[in-house]
Amino acid sequence: MLLLTATPFNKHYSDISNQIRLFVDETEDLHVQPDHFVRWLRTNGNNAIQQFMVQHNLASLSCLKAFEFSNFPEDWRDLMRLFLVRRTRQFIIKYYAKFDPEKNRYYVTLNGKPNYLPQHQFKTIKFPTDPKDPQDQYARLFDEETVKVIENLELPRYGLANYLRPEAQSETDETNLRIIRNLNRAGKRLIGFCRTNLFKRLESSGYSFLLSIQRHIIRNLVTLHAYKTSQPVPIGSQDFATLDPQLCDTDEEFAESFDSSQHTQIADLQEISPSKIISWSEYLARASKRYDTYKEEYRDQFDWLDAKFFKPELANALESDAKALFEILQKAGPWNPETDAKLQTLYHLLTQIHPQDKVLVFTQFADTAMYLYTQLAKKGIKDIDVLTTDTRDPVTIVRRFSPNQNGGLPNNSTELRVLIATDILAEGQKPSRLPHHRKLRLALGHHPTHPTRWPCRSYRANTRHRPRVLFLAGPRRRKNH
Repeated sequence: MLLLTATPFNKHYSDISNQIRLFVDETEDLHVQPDHFVRWLRTNGNNAIQQFMVQHNLASLSCLKAFEFSNFPEDWRDLMRLFLVRRTRQFIIKYYAKFDPEKNRYYVTLNGKPNYLPQHQFKTIKFPTDPKDPQDQYARLFDEETVKVIENLELPRYGLANYLRPEAQSETDETNLRIIRNLNRAGKRLIGFCRTNLFKRLESSGYSFLLSIQRHIIRNLVTLHAYKTSQPVPIGSQDFATLDPQLCDTDEEFAESFDSSQHTQIADLQEISPSKIISWSEYLARASKRYDTYKEEYRDQFDWLDAKFFKPELANALESDAKALFEILQKAGPWNPETDAKLQTLYHLLTQIHPQDKVLVFTQFADTAMYLYTQLAKKGIKDIDVLTTDTRDPVTIVRRFSPNQNGGLPNNSTELRVLIATDILAEGQKPSRLPHHRKLRLALGHHPTHPTRWPCRSYRANTRHRPRVLFLAGPRRRKNH
């Protein structure tokens, strides 16, 4: 059996195991075990491994079922070496392709015919920034002070194990002990992903960055409220995949659902907006209300750990980070789309440079995609829609954007000229349903940290005709960031 995939897993390692389960029994001896997970088990006592095997009815740790308990990426990389064969474009060129000197291109022969490999066409469209202009929103956000604040964040919610009292594990029951052990397994990786994610959202859109800052403040203050009032602390997902934009396009902990076909939002976060200034006291009040909402309506979506297990340093770190981020918001002021240089540059691209062309706008983040869609629609661009992981009917949107290759337009609908999308367009659709169009252009909503990824998205979404790859780029951060 041969399985072809552009991405081995979407959000969880179970995506990998579910694929392997198609042809490997979960108890079959794989001759390799999750070593990092086993080493972690040994830290819990001499009999921890034996107890684990008995509890989960395992005859051996060298099986797929044992791997499914590991959250260590190194274990999954070891496993995938047995089943994954990666063939990049450069590998195919080096070992399989032939060169056509007349066309100056490489090709492979399929069914007796030459199939030419795509050639990347990069073009950067820069948007202006002026540090001396007090109205320049991006200049205010891209300064060294903002970078320094993010670098110095303690991010205690992603390293809660560092704030546990020494006697925590000896003074609790089995349920709390499981939660505490999970905290020990997360830690540094989550902190790293969170910090990197903030930088990437800053590069994606000033709006998305400020929205994340607001959410982060409220999350911290929710935890702080629980600690100061001696109530159970809500602990969200400890899965690093929810913080990696390559795996998830939403701000997972506070994800908002959006149905572009009906233009409705489903969330309790609609009151949060970078376009509004919120006082510190109002943040505290909202955090208290949010905590009550979690406890009453979303209790099953969290683990809960008594505040007595944490040291006072947790409260200090939570408040310190929240106030540092609050200063960024105060300095940035309310976000104004009318002075958003990046948005205006994209609008000019769509209305002046390519007013008749099909344009596919890729961005990593659902928040950016939704912001661009809303603002461009307000500016009068018609035949535009947005597609993210929360879109309920992506197939209909793809048919509207590329009807000729997808069975025609749906009933009572019009063809789309502009589609704003996250990676869901490339990752979640059958190849036959991906957009194909001779006039397609590709515009990316943020500076390409890894530019070769984006042609891959465009080629998956447009395999018959290769679009020009356009980047919207502002000032770069320093390389060590």
